[in-house]
Amino acid sequence: MSEADAVARVHLPATVESLAAELAELGVRAGDVLLVHSSLSALGWVAGGAVAVIEALEHALGGEGTLVMPAFSTDLSDPSRWQHPPVPRGWWPVIRDHLPAFDPRRTPTRAMGAIAELFRTLPGVLRSAHPTASFAAAGPRAAELIREHPLEDPLGEDSPLGRLHELGARVLLLGVGHDRNTSLHLAERRAFRHLQALERTRPRGEITAALGIDLQLALRRLQLCLPLLRRLPTIDLHGDAAHGLTCQREFTAGQLEAQRRVIAPTQSTFATQ
Repeated sequence: MSEADAVARVHLPATVESLAAELAELGVRAGDVLLVHSSLSALGWVAGGAVAVIEALEHALGGEGTLVMPAFSTDLSDPSRWQHPPVPRGWWPVIRDHLPAFDPRRTPTRAMGAIAELFRTLPGVLRSAHPTASFAAAGPRAAELIREHPLEDPLGEDSPLGRLHELGARVLLLGVGHDRNTSLHLAERRAFRHLQALERTRPRGEITAALGIDLQLALRRLQLCLPLLRRLPTIDLHGDAAHGLTCQREFTAGQLEAQRRVIAPTQSTFATQ
């Protein structure tokens, strides 16, 4: 989206004050630990751009809140696996020999958006030491969240995502959908481990019955449900938010109840734009 398109989409520009007020309406609270995924262009024209968005988030969270954003640098990987775009095979040795090593202070993010890229450069922001799947954080819990980021399972239980879940963090999607929600990678790993455990003890037919998953029906219900979810100010995937629960019941009734229990043994609240 061009800047002219962003201007044309709105009657007035967004400001730090207006964004902070809207964040409060969405349910962002002072003292929250908040994992933010964002698209600056999707917010319309913002006076101050990414700086204003970050200041609004900091204002909404207050001095006791902790702000976290993904700072992935997926280009620091083996070029033979690149798909968006792929590169010629003849380039692979050159890239492998000359790609600069990861430096949490200097390595830019890739495809994280202007807000996340600016955030990781700001004074006081800490970044975890994973070359492709790092997280940036600022606030009282930042050091705790980004410590000891394991190389072998960067989005699992011992990762910043696992610690975010332990702290009861919330996930804010600003102008993006759940296809950008990195916290779902933790859910995938938990579901996969549960499936492995079932495979060791039950025939495949019983596994399907135990999980209660009809994938075609689930996908159809998800397609119907997501537009509603994106309009709701808060969504609790475990049923504590009444509006979110209405849609979640429509999506899961008789199909994904077992999966919901497996993926989310403790509470986690998601807020969307």
